[in-house]
Amino acid sequence: MTVDQYIALLRTQTESVKRAYFLAVSSTHAQVSQRIFEKGDLGGKKKYKSAGYKVKREKRGRQTGFVDLKFEGFMQNDFTNSLLKISDFKYQTGFKNAQNSRKADRHIKRYGDFFVLKNVERNHLRKTFSDNLAR
Repeated sequence: MTVDQYIALLRTQTESVKRAYFLAVSSTHAQVSQRIFEKGDLGGKKKYKSAGYKVKREKRGRQTGFVDLKFEGFMQNDFTNSLLKISDFKYQTGFKNAQNSRKADRHIKRYGDFFVLKNVERNHLRKTFSDNLAR
C-alpha cells in the first residue's frame, strides 16, 4: 500500500467515524425530545400546580395528568430541530427561539435540569455509535 492509498483509507475511516457519531447524536437527541415532550419525564412525573392552567389545557384537549411541556408544540418543534454541529465531534442543542429559551429556563428553575442526558440515553448514544461503526 502506498502512502497516498493509506491516507485515502484513513480519510474514509474518519468519515465513517464522523457519520456514526452524527447518527448516534441525532438518535439520542430524538430520544431526549420524546422523553421530555411526549412522555413528560422531567425528573419524575410532575403535576400541574395551577388549576387555571390545567383547565386551559383540558379545554384544548391536552392531557393534564403530568407536565409534558407540550401545549401548542412550539417548544418541542424548536428543540427537535435545534441540533447544531459545532465541530466533527461536538454538537449543541437548545432553542433557537428566544421565547422558547426563556420558557425552558423557567421550567428548569421549577423542575431541575431535565435536559441532561439520563444514563439510559448515554447508553443509547454509546450503543448506537458502536453499532454504526460496526457497519
